[in-house]
Amino acid sequence: MSRIGPPPDDDAPQFAGDIDPQQVVFLWNDRVPRGMITVVAGRPDQGKGLFAVYLAAQVAAAGGKVLYSATEDSHSLMTVPRLRSALEGIFGNEDPEAAKQIEEALDRVLLWRLMLPQQHADLEALVEEEELDLVIIDPLASHLGKGISRHSDTIRVVLNPIAKLCEKTGLTVLVIEHALKRVPKSGHPLDAIGGSGSGLPAASRAAYVFGRDPDSPDRRILCPAKFNVGPLPKAWAFEIDTIVVEGVGEIPFLTDDDEVDPFDPMSLFASKLQPRPVGRPSDKRSAAAEWVTTYLAKNGPTKATTITEDARQNGMSVKTLRRAAEDMEIVKTPPGGGRNCVWDLPKDVKEMMGIDDEEEASDDVADEGVDSGISLEDGLDALLGGDGDVDA
Repeated sequence: MSRIGPPPDDDAPQFAGDIDPQQVVFLWNDRVPRGMITVVAGRPDQGKGLFAVYLAAQVAAAGGKVLYSATEDSHSLMTVPRLRSALEGIFGNEDPEAAKQIEEALDRVLLWRLMLPQQHADLEALVEEEELDLVIIDPLASHLGKGISRHSDTIRVVLNPIAKLCEKTGLTVLVIEHALKRVPKSGHPLDAIGGSGSGLPAASRAAYVFGRDPDSPDRRILCPAKFNVGPLPKAWAFEIDTIVVEGVGEIPFLTDDDEVDPFDPMSLFASKLQPRPVGRPSDKRSAAAEWVTTYLAKNGPTKATTITEDARQNGMSVKTLRRAAEDMEIVKTPPGGGRNCVWDLPKDVKEMMGIDDEEEASDDVADEGVDSGISLEDGLDALLGGDGDVDA
């Protein structure tokens, strides 16, 4: 990943006419600019750290270099498993070539716990020596030395040198911040970030609030609160998915969903989530139930890792797939799951679709519902408790 940014300067006075104007270049998705500070703030346990890992994995997967400083997380218990999970979400986890790409990407992520401003000179040297593309500071408060408050002008002792380093090298700095506990419903989303008058929000060129979609517990929203480098972008949605990391267990990661327009950023600070609807599953789960039933009807008993990888290729999250599998009462052997677990259709579904356990299922069986006279669509609708329309 090439480093793009203004040339170094020596702080000497310069006439504006001697400086060539440059276009803003983005590190990610026309939302995180190079050569600047970007802030992402949210309430606890909403997934801010997952976004930091997501961005680190995206940059490393593209060949860039990242410095990741998460002072509150264990490298071996939290950061590295999450990075592996996010990278497996990008490259897959079945192909030997994917394993090689994951290891190469991990070798482009440096882990460090720095304190500011005490170690700024060390940070600057590392940025220049390693030609870093991204530095992640998660969260800001735990990186600050004695006497520095993110809610007062003292924070400028930390932020001004970082902003200068970004401008000089083209570095992107992502700062993860805890949102304030009390945010007025009628306020501006920047009000959720402490020191908005002169602190971190003022030093950043792009600032976002991040949190759980009040209408969907597995969906996370990145919503702009400030964007000084172009037209305000639309909010961006993510789904939380999971991957079983070998030797560790099931680890969450974020997958891209889509732009969200319109979206009220203040809804991310609601004290209570909207209750989940009772009754028929969501359209996504209904579609996933149909997909996994058709898949197993065509292919017969299949290893769970193969199914989940194929589901991802079809734009489906593993969480949605697993909930759909529960809806369809998919048989798992062994019942506890795991990487070697095999999925199969339950006996009553096979009978409904005319599938003989002793014979290999065919495309005709899956598509036509042989012997039973019941179509796959009608059979699925009946199993999901509907009244004739799977996507209703």
